[in-house]
Amino acid sequence: MQYFSIVLECLKNLRVLKNKVINVISMGSRSIPLRWKVLQEAPMSNYLFLLTALLAGCVALATNYETLYGPSAPKDRIISPDNVAAAGYVSFDKQVQPILNQRCIVCHSCYDAPCGLDLTSYEGLDRGANAVPVYNGARFTTSNPARLGIDAQNTPAWREMGFYPVLNEGVGTRAAHLNNSLLYKTLLLKRSDKFPTSGRLPDAYAVGSELRTDKDSLTQPSQCPNIERYDHFARQHPQWGMPFGFPALSEGEFKTIETWLAQGAPVEPAAALPQPVQQEVAKWETFFNSASNKERLMARYLYEHLFLGHLFFDQIDPGMYFMLVRSRTAPGQPIDVIPSVRPYDDPGAGPFYYRLQRHDRTIVDKTHLPYALNDQRLARFRELFLEPDYEVNILPSYESQLSANPFKTFVAIPPRSRYQFLLDDAHFIIAGFIKGPVCRGSIALSVIDDHFWVLFTDPDGDPLGHDAKFLEKISDDLRIPSEREESIGLLKAWDAYYDVAHRYFLNKIEYLQNAYPPGQGYGLSQIWDGGKVNRSAALTVYRHYDSATVVQGFVGEIPKTGWVLDYPLLERIHYLLVAGFNVYGTAGHQLATRTYMDFLRMESEFNFLLFLPRDQRFPLYRHWYRGTNKPEKLERLIAENVRKYGTREPAIRYESADGKKEFFVKAYQHLGGARSSLDTINWCREFPMQCAALKLDPRADAVEKAFRRLSDIKGEITDVFPNVTFMRVIVDGSVQNDLIYTLVRNKSYFNTTALVPTETSRVKSEDTVDVVRGFIGAYPNFFMELHLSDLQAFVDQYRAIDGYERYDALIEKYGVRRSNPQFWQSADWFQAKYRHDNPIYAGVFDLSRYQNR
Repeated sequence: MQYFSIVLECLKNLRVLKNKVINVISMGSRSIPLRWKVLQEAPMSNYLFLLTALLAGCVALATNYETLYGPSAPKDRIISPDNVAAAGYVSFDKQVQPILNQRCIVCHSCYDAPCGLDLTSYEGLDRGANAVPVYNGARFTTSNPARLGIDAQNTPAWREMGFYPVLNEGVGTRAAHLNNSLLYKTLLLKRSDKFPTSGRLPDAYAVGSELRTDKDSLTQPSQCPNIERYDHFARQHPQWGMPFGFPALSEGEFKTIETWLAQGAPVEPAAALPQPVQQEVAKWETFFNSASNKERLMARYLYEHLFLGHLFFDQIDPGMYFMLVRSRTAPGQPIDVIPSVRPYDDPGAGPFYYRLQRHDRTIVDKTHLPYALNDQRLARFRELFLEPDYEVNILPSYESQLSANPFKTFVAIPPRSRYQFLLDDAHFIIAGFIKGPVCRGSIALSVIDDHFWVLFTDPDGDPLGHDAKFLEKISDDLRIPSEREESIGLLKAWDAYYDVAHRYFLNKIEYLQNAYPPGQGYGLSQIWDGGKVNRSAALTVYRHYDSATVVQGFVGEIPKTGWVLDYPLLERIHYLLVAGFNVYGTAGHQLATRTYMDFLRMESEFNFLLFLPRDQRFPLYRHWYRGTNKPEKLERLIAENVRKYGTREPAIRYESADGKKEFFVKAYQHLGGARSSLDTINWCREFPMQCAALKLDPRADAVEKAFRRLSDIKGEITDVFPNVTFMRVIVDGSVQNDLIYTLVRNKSYFNTTALVPTETSRVKSEDTVDVVRGFIGAYPNFFMELHLSDLQAFVDQYRAIDGYERYDALIEKYGVRRSNPQFWQSADWFQAKYRHDNPIYAGVFDLSRYQNR
């Protein structure tokens, strides 16, 4: 059987070879002989004369591991904790997983783990690898989901789904445990590599990085050899050992893993939950599974919004996380997860229950969505969903056209309650758009600007957010793209969604005309102030090419654009990008999602424009949509609505010609105690009087004044900077006292309507950088370290950069290159600092986008 996968791989390579030849021919068809043009159109059968030689070569390249180490079969590796200590076994939980956390899951986690090898838990390690990528923008049929802990419950089931082992599954000898382990071979290959100790890594480490997005990125190769093919692979690519493109494990780390593998890779059984945690789980499962229709509809609504959250009991153990799942088994029994793709998919015949399942994996920052459960939360849920006077006579079905539309499914629940639930944890909800069902997605994120600020309409000040009759009336126009719409083409999709958006805009404007007295426009009373305490009332979104970050407060310089979200917008974005998005879906599904989000962004920006002086709205809108390929329709979409309701001046007194800047200042002041900490680096340059009264610590004040000079950098020169750079200012070398800042590069675009932005859509003269206190981004592109005494010299040298040569000189002095022998010590410090400063929100950073500077 080991040859079967080899044959399949060879057949795949044959087809790839043919396609590559055809591509070359197609690119230069005018200059090639006729005989090659005939080859271009030849059927696959004409290539079979190559097959015998190709297969013979493939077999010759493979080692017969089954002959050497016996038949491969998954093993039960669980061993009692007492035996671990008595027999001198290496502990997986205490000794091995920490090494994987620090050196391996910085790349191997989530859907974008190379070769599908997720090392955040023993389950992922034992599951192994799979050569089929999850991300595929050209997929015409839906792929079978392969979600860890959901779509298969044991290793034999994963083998049936195409995953192959990275641990020994042959005979139980020491030689087999090591030589028949793909994990061991990848680590061993690294130790034989004469890895550079200075400078940029040579091209040998970049060859095969098909996913590179710029000349300095270094993406792990997508080639995924199994154990039979690895020896040949290693001879071809001796530089591609693990960790890929980084220094090798230390001698002690390698010996620990080697010893553990030689012992058969034993693992301790999962520890029982502490009694207080069990009691909390039981209490919440009872709440989520109450019997009345009203309670059941509430539970369904909560599940569809919390299913990706990392739930924790902050009053007991804030470091233990759970996932809310649907199970075929009742509380008190082992969980049997219903593996639906979307949370609103039909759970099937028979009863089901909402359960809290232990999330026993290492937390990684790119997917970490913490959500606290406590007595206050329980009381709040009762207040919002159970105390209001409404009836649920019939529970809604799971028919797809209904379940995908929350405005129909949950019509019985007062929209005021639904909206307030979303606002209570607006940071969590918005972060779900970023950290939700995908780990990365440049196409999905190309729909937003690199930097913008978000506000929300007040649930009481804006009648749209709690008018159940109006929302029910226009609910058909609020639906997200359904599954049967995923096959429509780009032009049809855009036009179809345009018609729906235009119709809803007209209904919305007519509603606002009737809801407000003649002449009255939007004012600050329509902006949610978070009850003067909730710091999610204002948010900042940073986009870093194919990832993004959401932080509380207004952070960075005054951005190009802003969003004001109302209830219908917030709910639709969640069901489009979180509840309704299928990472295993077709290209049509991804296209429909991206296209529909265009209109949600425009509606968010339109809401924002209504708060600005009337004469400044169109100039801003036209600035945001320069060079769009649909100017007439976009103009009509905005113009008709601005003409109907937008002729009204806002109920805000403006005193300057820059209404956008003035509005942001007034809105932030309106928040009162809900304001997050002031961004003293960027805001103090814009509003020095506000910062003068802060009386910062003298050392912090000096550091931030210096970094303010970095935030002044603008224009094309920012091209030399990474998207996200973590900067450590060394005070005494400790995690407690050293300072951390992030330099964020913001790219500017003519507009964000292009499906795949190119260099021609960029406005490099408008690019900026922000220096922000703390950590921004789950994917750092570079580390820099400087002593406090070097701060002014560092800033002077940074500001003098006029190209790559001077930037390289700066890196030589302050940067932490991949080749730096102390790289892992630096990475460990940044990780420890994150945990120290943000113990609840911290997760392991992803280093797969770390640049080869």
